[in-house]
Amino acid sequence: GFVFTLIGLGLLLFVVIRPIATFLGLIGCRYTMREFRLISWFGIRGAGSFYYLMYIFSAGVPVANPKYQARCVVHLSLVRALPRH
Repeated sequence: GFVFTLIGLGLLLFVVIRPIATFLGLIGCRYTMREFRLISWFGIRGAGSFYYLMYIFSAGVPVANPKYQARCVVHLSLVRALPRH
């Protein structure tokens, strides 16, 4: 049915098409296989959210509630990226 077609299309996009497109888009970049897998799974903007999050934690910014801080950074970076799509 229609629902199974959508599920199959979603799986195809996330498991096959996005990794291939990411690979083609990153030809010439020097990433480890682990970094490539991260980018291909989350996408360029999704990986950026985690980059910003790790930057805040590694910069020594005092965090009273790390889980809350993490959610805020990821949500804000995703909301910022939505209008660009």
